[in-house]
Amino acid sequence: MKVSLPKNRGQVVHPAAMPCLLFADRQGKIFDFPDLQMAGRSARDICRPELTDLIPLPEGSELFVLPHRYPAGFDPQDGQAAILKENPDNPAAGIQAVAAFISPAHASIHLTSFAKDESRPPPLPLFAYTAVGWY
Repeated sequence: MKVSLPKNRGQVVHPAAMPCLLFADRQGKIFDFPDLQMAGRSARDICRPELTDLIPLPEGSELFVLPHRYPAGFDPQDGQAAILKENPDNPAAGIQAVAAFISPAHASIHLTSFAKDESRPPPLPLFAYTAVGWY
């Protein structure tokens, strides 16, 4: 019996434009923020991923919220890195950075980008916190 496979099966699909920033409220509900583009981190530097670096979130991956950490993105107007320190929809709901833990067999090119808040939070557990955006 012949099986029809999707045309993009086995191919990496890249977005046509830079995905937007994700953030979470204090309760862990995740939102997209179209006013900023996603950012990545390489060592301590906030960087803009290349579209060819991005893939759809692999099956088996998970999203994490990063307490006491502000999400970082890029302003599409001036191309500068920006830290989102307040929940734009509801400032009282708080804000946290979001990261992906991608399933095994996938390489992480960029870490998630954030700035610690003023509380001097403890280090995060040792996971691969990969940059993630919404497209």
